[in-house]
Amino acid sequence: MKTTWWVILSLGLLIACETFDPETFTHYYTETQCSDPWLRATSDSATLSHLTAYLADSGITVLDAQVRVVSNGFECQACPCETGRIFDIRIAPSDSDALADLFPAWKAY
Repeated sequence: MKTTWWVILSLGLLIACETFDPETFTHYYTETQCSDPWLRATSDSATLSHLTAYLADSGITVLDAQVRVVSNGFECQACPCETGRIFDIRIAPSDSDALADLFPAWKAY
């Protein structure tokens, strides 16, 4: 029984080590209905392209970007209201201060 737990623990640590990259930071931002400075598109992939281009124009390199949907966002349709989508981006630590200066609403994990 001890051997089984040791194998499971070892595999879990191995997987965790492969997915954690200490050389990058992940930040998140909750999308608004129309207050974001990048162009909102009809698809997540197009919106992510606009987001990464906006950040690149500001000198911030996005290493990875994803969208999470947490609600349908129909509780409020005013411009500053949230859409229910959250953007996750991974950037180099050297870009974290620039991101905070450019757009303070981005939060680090």
